[in-house]
Amino acid sequence: MAEVNCPTGHGIITQGAVGDFWYVVESGTFDIFVCNEGKSAIKVASSGAGQSFGELALMYNAPRVATVTATSDSVLWALNRGTFRRILMENTSKKRHIYETFLSEVPLLISLESYERLKMADNLESVKLLHQD
Repeated sequence: MAEVNCPTGHGIITQGAVGDFWYVVESGTFDIFVCNEGKSAIKVASSGAGQSFGELALMYNAPRVATVTATSDSVLWALNRGTFRRILMENTSKKRHIYETFLSEVPLLISLESYERLKMADNLESVKLLHQD
């Protein structure tokens, strides 16, 4: 990751541009704007310390969907596209293996082919339930 210093008013992402980085905010604030077909830009969100932005263009290989501008002197950490995708793929692969192993031990699903269990594993979501007295 590379540190990026952004002065107030600096545009870090421009809607429609190619996305090369995912950003994590260390300090400062950013406003996020979307412009729809010739209309003026509308503020849709803000981002501050501990938050991130820019992942959609990297995940879906699509143009940036918003413009992001620093509203105060800010510090970001930027992770390039290749590293972001590699981390995402490694995490997805590990999770898929854990789910597939779990599904292979469920008696009701033993008759499924491996590819069928993998398809199920790709669609599972973890849910944490809190025990309440």
